[in-house]
Amino acid sequence: MPDFDRIAELADGFPSFAVMIARNAAKSEEPLDNLLEIGDETLINKLIGSENMGEQELKKHRRVLEVFALFDKVEWKLENEERSEEARWLAEVAGFEEHEEEIEFNEIVDYQRERGILTGEYYLSVSPLPLATHLLGSWLRKHGKTEIEELFEQMPPQMFSRFGERIPYMAAYRPGRQWIAERLSQDGMFYENDGDLLTTDWGSHLFKQFAEAAPREAIKPLEHFIEQKSVNELLEFTTGRRNIVRSIQYMVVWDDTFKRAAKILLNLAEAENEEYANNASGIFTNLFSPGWGKLAPTETAPQERLTVLEEAIRSDSEKRQLLAVKAAGVGLQNPNRITKTVGPEYQGARESPDLWQPETYGDLFDYYRSVWEFLQEELDEMPEQVRGEAVEVMLDAVRGLAKLHPSLSQMIRSSLEEFSEYDWVDNGRVIRTSVDLVHYDSDELEDIEEAEEWRSFVVDISEDSFETQLERYVGLNLLADDDVYEEKLGELAAKAIEGPQKLESQLDWLATSVPNQYRAREFGYEVGTRDENNSFLSDILAEIDQAQDDDRSISFLSGYLSALHERDEAARQEVFDDIQQNDRLRPYLVDLIRLSAVTPRDAERIVELIQEGEVSASSLRGLEMGGVSRNFEEQTFREIVELLLEIGADEAATILPTFFHYYVYPDEAPELPEELTLELLTHPAFVEPEQDIVVRQGISHDWKEIAHEYIQQHPDHIDDVLETILDILGDRGSIIGGSPEIKELLYDILRDQPERTWNKITTVLDERDERLVPLFHWFRGDAPRIDDKPIEYVPPTHIWEWIEDNEEVNAILAARIVPAEFFHSNERICLAQELLKRYGDREDVRNELSANYHTGSWMGPESKHYQQKKDQLELFKEDESNENVLRWINDEIDALEEQIEQAKKNEERLGFDSD
Repeated sequence: MPDFDRIAELADGFPSFAVMIARNAAKSEEPLDNLLEIGDETLINKLIGSENMGEQELKKHRRVLEVFALFDKVEWKLENEERSEEARWLAEVAGFEEHEEEIEFNEIVDYQRERGILTGEYYLSVSPLPLATHLLGSWLRKHGKTEIEELFEQMPPQMFSRFGERIPYMAAYRPGRQWIAERLSQDGMFYENDGDLLTTDWGSHLFKQFAEAAPREAIKPLEHFIEQKSVNELLEFTTGRRNIVRSIQYMVVWDDTFKRAAKILLNLAEAENEEYANNASGIFTNLFSPGWGKLAPTETAPQERLTVLEEAIRSDSEKRQLLAVKAAGVGLQNPNRITKTVGPEYQGARESPDLWQPETYGDLFDYYRSVWEFLQEELDEMPEQVRGEAVEVMLDAVRGLAKLHPSLSQMIRSSLEEFSEYDWVDNGRVIRTSVDLVHYDSDELEDIEEAEEWRSFVVDISEDSFETQLERYVGLNLLADDDVYEEKLGELAAKAIEGPQKLESQLDWLATSVPNQYRAREFGYEVGTRDENNSFLSDILAEIDQAQDDDRSISFLSGYLSALHERDEAARQEVFDDIQQNDRLRPYLVDLIRLSAVTPRDAERIVELIQEGEVSASSLRGLEMGGVSRNFEEQTFREIVELLLEIGADEAATILPTFFHYYVYPDEAPELPEELTLELLTHPAFVEPEQDIVVRQGISHDWKEIAHEYIQQHPDHIDDVLETILDILGDRGSIIGGSPEIKELLYDILRDQPERTWNKITTVLDERDERLVPLFHWFRGDAPRIDDKPIEYVPPTHIWEWIEDNEEVNAILAARIVPAEFFHSNERICLAQELLKRYGDREDVRNELSANYHTGSWMGPESKHYQQKKDQLELFKEDESNENVLRWINDEIDALEEQIEQAKKNEERLGFDSD
């Protein structure tokens, strides 16, 4: 069936051409090199000339259009309306060399522009595309490959890329194919100096056009370039790499070049140096997608592609092995998750490739089976890291594939059963995968009569022993188990009390970070509640003490201690006494207190630990969690804060979030202590260049909220807070200075206290240091979460008075501060208008306001942005009478007109639509 989307694209909006292209595609059983072949010369002549045009005149028009058709677009005129260098050179190529002939050339161009065959203003293109390719072919047949070469050698350098856009269409004609083949031969430009041209932007871009035109011929110079380079050399290959990767995409879509192109891509992927999703690695792995039809990456059948992966997985390169595993993961995608970016299969005027299409779903299922078995058979030979990735890939594919067909389901279940026996497979991962499949996909499993088998399998791997139950209900936190896990944890705890050896053999595991930490804590509580004689306590402490520092976990112990707090607080304090004497466990003491209960004795213990320097700031970072800090008596809490502020910056940064949750966040929080809060807000940790501090996310928010509450409770300290804000505004070296929150706070204070705040701000404006730029942006509203313009809250009389104090300097600063918006309103004052009325006779003020006016960003075409600004100024001008204001407005309109024209020219050159 013809590709109607492709036909519509090529027809370029002309129905008659769409019919012609569809007929071309339908009448040939083999893929055509030129879907755009036009056999109707009468139609061509009607497009380019009128019925009254004589034969000689028509030939001249064709001659002109043919040379334009050699390029995607040609620069026609400059901003001053003069003809461009390209236009004059093209006239010579078309044979219009004398002055009178050049005039005739220009007249023909103007005629064809009026007819809509040549489109554009600064850059002209032949339209529609079928006509352009027909004229291109006409020129090629007349002049042959020798003159193509001469043209290529003589054309202005800036036209290379636009000539390159036509190269894919040249392949539809024999002279073009001959020239392309010669350029790609061993005597051609891409073999010179070992292919150095491919390491340049323009050379690699040109090669991409050749690859689109002749993928089978282009693969040879690319193999020569890539295969002679080492991995390290390919890692250094950056300039030109994007174009080369795209070139390979034109090759892999064809069956006869797939394997060679895939191997080139693998070489680049092994030496990956790009982060894009469509880098060499991403494109290589997507070659093994099971997509079909338009979603298929190539003509080559999936089973035949696997030989590339087999070679990669058996290579000596671990990077290649990992790429093969990742590619196999793509091959195991569920059909409903397959996506693809369309493009590489559309090549010039050539008919699209016959992308792989399975005859039955059985073909698709066979491919899934082959990929799965390919991975499983190779597992034993894989290095540890590669094997681990392979297992993850297979487990990730379970839910997508097991529900498709009974044979796939049974194959997968058999593999998972083997996995559950291997020491090198995380059995918890197998359990999670199987439970999730049964929980989320049971209806689909019922449809293929596999649901009961999977339920039995889940019981076998997760319910047949104490250890497997522990692995499921403590090791994992599964949504499927939400309704039963409390009951299951209680049952496991009861079994542990009945048979202590069952739990004792698992304590080393519970003392690590491997189990789910939330469930481990809950299980610890259940055990602690039932262990009335504390028979497990010493063993738990011993296992935690012996655990590796980077893997030690206190979650199970903290849950046990929570229960111990309820049963025997004295015993809990004895545990803490022992831990305080243990160098390895002491760093965990504050967290154990926090997670098990905070008593007055615990608070005193924390103060002692800080005073004696036995805990680091990092161990206090959890005190704000869950409102734990509010269990402290206020005097004790203040004492902790004072101690930490005395110690240093890291400690101050640590305690601030806790301070917020103690004094500000609760609805019935105590009043903020006056001096202590100010000391915290102005501590060097927040207002001086950032030291080696671990900063928790949200600390700027907490600082702002504390400061906001502080000036509400202690309004006499507004000036202290304002001075702190203005001292550090915009200082990205400090924690607070560069944050959006400090600008929000300044905005809030200005709204409440405009005169007081303005007086403080003018001291910064008068000092004219690095704080001016962030202050300018803030005044104009260029800050997150500030919807209006802060400067508009300042009484205008204060602004004018400040300017008059030092007009020479302050008028210029004001031109930067005021919003460069122009409007007439009875409700709002247009500060830019008022500024121009008073000081618009000064050129420096006008220039600064103009710079302000052009500061900002936009989306969409540049010309449209400037046109909108021009339209707004012209609308404002209609009701404006002040001479200074009109002078500025007229100057800006003139400047915008020039910018609009320049932007339109650039957009035409780049092919952007400015409408």
